[in-house]
Amino acid sequence: DLAGAGQGGDSACLLSLQVKWMYYYNIFVGGGTVLLVIYAHEPFGGADNNERYGSGPWAWHYHMVKNRLKNSGELEENLRVKVTSFYPPEFMPNAAGGDEE
Repeated sequence: DLAGAGQGGDSACLLSLQVKWMYYYNIFVGGGTVLLVIYAHEPFGGADNNERYGSGPWAWHYHMVKNRLKNSGELEENLRVKVTSFYPPEFMPNAAGGDEE
């Protein structure tokens, strides 16, 4: 009986209702959040985001730093020494100087 629960009624009944409500609320909100994240997330969204440089609220900072590096000549040096593969060519199979199998 819920009518007398808040007015000196059975406090154990009120406590059990609160616990039951909290239990189902946590299942609903937690489960809904998990389902939303699983359904609505972008897979590998942050894996390769080079195409979004130069756009967004920090575009001015990106362009400022890039122009400063270009004017000082450091940009060409940084691009020249950039590593494009993890293994050196002599350890790559079917590459120049590598094992021919």
